[in-house]
Amino acid sequence: MKNLILLALLCIATLAEAQKTEGIIAFQQKINLHRSAPNMDENMKAMIPEFRTSEYQLAFTAIASLYKEVEADEEETDRNGNVRMSMRKPKGEVYYDLSAKKRIEVREMMDKKHRIEGEIKTTAWKITDESKMIHGLPCMKATFEDTSGRKRQLEAWFTPAIPYSIGPENYGGLPGMILEVSINDGEMIYAATKIDYKTPSKDDIAMPKGGTPISEEDYKKEMREMRKKWGGGNGRIIRN
Repeated sequence: MKNLILLALLCIATLAEAQKTEGIIAFQQKINLHRSAPNMDENMKAMIPEFRTSEYQLAFTAIASLYKEVEADEEETDRNGNVRMSMRKPKGEVYYDLSAKKRIEVREMMDKKHRIEGEIKTTAWKITDESKMIHGLPCMKATFEDTSGRKRQLEAWFTPAIPYSIGPENYGGLPGMILEVSINDGEMIYAATKIDYKTPSKDDIAMPKGGTPISEEDYKKEMREMRKKWGGGNGRIIRN
């Protein structure tokens, strides 16, 4: 049944209009800071806003894609206008060379800038029979349980109408573009807010520069140490 639904969606996407082969997708990332740091005490929670949103864009063509932040974080204030604490997450860019199936991630953490290079990651998604429309495109739901570190339940919605196995951050591995990702039932959400079918500029899709080469495992080790420094919770130090 799932295969038949996927085939039907592929036919709809192909017959209704030509597949979308390049463009820029605006994404909003929303993080529940209180849920992502379960060990945070009540005093700390009072100083940190419950939710944090950031704006990103994913530029894509048939040969490459680049995911990057487009708006910097702003100072947080409470309802009385008092400044509240805000812990920034590391800034970063995720570049895919789709023809060579290679990825380059440049991540900033405190005063360091790291460069991680490797193969495009794959995920053992389970495609369900659920479907819905997102921005006029037919999408299917897929799920995955990540047990590689802190246990996480992932839910993704992808569309075969954009025929690339990519999505926000470094989520991918499905037969079409991922337009939504929910982690742990909304603890973190990535959602496409706009799709602009245009040819990305050179700046929109330029390969990231700089950064000191580091292995994936060594980078994760530094991230774990950073989380411990902030009391065992993720705070704004969050990435997939």
